Amino acid sequence: MSIKKCDGFTLIEVLLSFTLLNLISLMLVPVIIQLQQERLTLYEQEEALYILEEGIHHFMLEQPIPALKNQLFEQRINEEVREIEYCLQWQASNNKLYQSCLYAKR
Repeated sequence: MSIKKCDGFTLIEVLLSFTLLNLISLMLVPVIIQLQQERLTLYEQEEALYILEEGIHHFMLEQPIPALKNQLFEQRINEEVREIEYCLQWQASNNKLYQSCLYAKR
C-alpha cells in the first residue's frame, strides 16, 4: 500500500499565518477607532461653523440671534454697537475642548 503525496499546508504554516493575521488586526483596530472619533469631531466642527455663520447672518440682518437647539454647544456673544464676537465652545467626542469664533461688523 502506497501513500499518496498530498500538497497541502502544514499545521505550522496555518498557525503562523493565523498569528500574523491576528497581529495585523490588533494593530489596525485602535487606528480605525481613532479615525472614527476624528471623523465625528470634524462633523461637530462643521456643525459649529454652520451655527456661527447662521448667527452672524442674523446679526447682519439686524435680527435676534436664534437660541441653540443643540445642547452640545455653549454660546458666548459679545455684542457692541456695530460689531459682534460670536463664539461656540464644546467638548468633542474625542474629549478635547474646542472653541470657534466669528466676528462681524454692520
